[in-house]
Amino acid sequence: TEHSSVSDKIMGGSTRWPDSDTIKMFVDQVPKSFNETQCKEIFEVYGRVHQVDFSINKETLQRKDEVFVTFYHRKDALSALYVLHNTK
Repeated sequence: TEHSSVSDKIMGGSTRWPDSDTIKMFVDQVPKSFNETQCKEIFEVYGRVHQVDFSINKETLQRKDEVFVTFYHRKDALSALYVLHNTK
């Protein structure tokens, strides 16, 4: 856009931080064998992913089958939510 920030220009058109109104999306039933790269590959179909956080059981310190995915742009998170909600 014509109003791109300086950081956008420095980063080659990409931003370092997600939009201020982005969504950290909770995702359940993610195979425990999936790593961050695999999760990103699945969700980046809908837009650029900023971060994937894995849930950890506080008692066992083992990973749960839940992740939190933060997209750079809210619209991408909403798109993923719309398509993936209640799918297996």
